[in-house]
Amino acid sequence: AAMPAQDGQKAFRSSSWGDSKSVVKNKETARFQNEEPNYLWYSAMVGGHPCTILYIFVNDKLVRAKYILEEEHSNLNRYIDSFFDLKNNLEKKYGKPSVDNVNWHNDLYQNDQQDWGFAISLGHLTAYSEWSAGDTTVDIAINGENNSIMVSVEYVSKKLAHLEQAQIEQSVLADL
Repeated sequence: AAMPAQDGQKAFRSSSWGDSKSVVKNKETARFQNEEPNYLWYSAMVGGHPCTILYIFVNDKLVRAKYILEEEHSNLNRYIDSFFDLKNNLEKKYGKPSVDNVNWHNDLYQNDQQDWGFAISLGHLTAYSEWSAGDTTVDIAINGENNSIMVSVEYVSKKLAHLEQAQIEQSVLADL
């Protein structure tokens, strides 16, 4: 049996970094949605928000996981409210973020706050914050394109992130 990651310290929900897919499936209590060789999807409420939970594996080791907000808002500014609601909870848990960026890629709507949600949906505006928590990097991001907006919270193993990079590099080299 594999040694529990970092003395079995929980990294994301009830799982530890390096857990196998079958171990994560045994631990996760949320509603199962789907699986592929390197992915598991679940759905759950997180901080009052409906989310997809995505687990990402390399060589059957858990290396990364994320919450993807599944709310539908006709008022696009509500996505910004959800982003700040989740961000405030992360700050309560992890303190001030080490990275805290708001980027205007196009400032057309910068002076019209009621259009900021629209600006995000066009890709004009993105926001990103990051925390370091033990062996885990935690980040929250809001971005959009083609009139849709994504809010996600991601957890990455500092020790195992290189496995995913190596896998990406391998597939790029295989394509060349």
